[in-house]
Amino acid sequence: QARLVLPEEVANAVLWLCAEESSSITGQAISVSGGEVM
Repeated sequence: QARLVLPEEVANAVLWLCAEESSSITGQAISVSGGEVM
């Protein structure tokens, strides 16, 4: 069932993209859609 994504969930995705663990991610569009888009 689709639901609205919370602002905190979007912020968590942004924080992860800024972290060292995501250093191999380049040129990607990451959908934070609560599983609606896969």
